Amino acid sequence: LKIDEFFGIKKDATISVAQSLQHDHRPANAIGMSSVWIERAGASTCYDPGATYDFRFATLGEMADALEKELTLG
Repeated sequence: LKIDEFFGIKKDATISVAQSLQHDHRPANAIGMSSVWIERAGASTCYDPGATYDFRFATLGEMADALEKELTLG
């Protein structure tokens, strides 16, 4: 499945935001999609040391604050 063919958008215009390294970030890695890991305290399920991510935040609120700051400065 290619994002651009299925949805009509380029993969560099998308980002996966999720908690599960195994079930969310590993598939994003496989198709070259950027991802944000929401590393919630105590949520150690689905840990995958081979999965990678581009950004890491403790909460969605923390991510929203960082995005707002980036948009304000950019």
